[in-house]
Amino acid sequence: MPKRPTSLRKLAPGQPLPDRGSFKIGEVATMLGVATSLLRFWETEFRVVRPRKSRSQQRQYSQADVERLREIQRLLKVEGYTIAGARRQLARPRLDLAVVTAEIAALTARLEAALAEVAALEKLLAAEPDGGAGAEGA
Repeated sequence: MPKRPTSLRKLAPGQPLPDRGSFKIGEVATMLGVATSLLRFWETEFRVVRPRKSRSQQRQYSQADVERLREIQRLLKVEGYTIAGARRQLARPRLDLAVVTAEIAALTARLEAALAEVAALEKLLAAEPDGGAGAEGA
């Protein structure tokens, strides 16, 4: 059976993946600009990449698998992590930007309310005839 032609090319950093359900190992290798043997090695080293296999035992990488491989590649090749260091980075919990933004907004609102309360108290103290000394100064 002849190979089917592919229009896939090496992806630039940040470039979105083609909108497909799965990719063969050769296609992923082309998109990442690496050898298929390196992808198989990364599978053994990083348990976060688990392509399913077709009936003919060909690896079928999901979009998520390819994104994880891109992250592994970035950590190893760009950031200079060792395999052990990259594993630790991948195991770290990821912050959800929307959650963090909401928490910052809530804290900002609490801080603004506290500052408004302090300003109101300062205004009350300044309005007292004796400058806020009260009965203590008598």
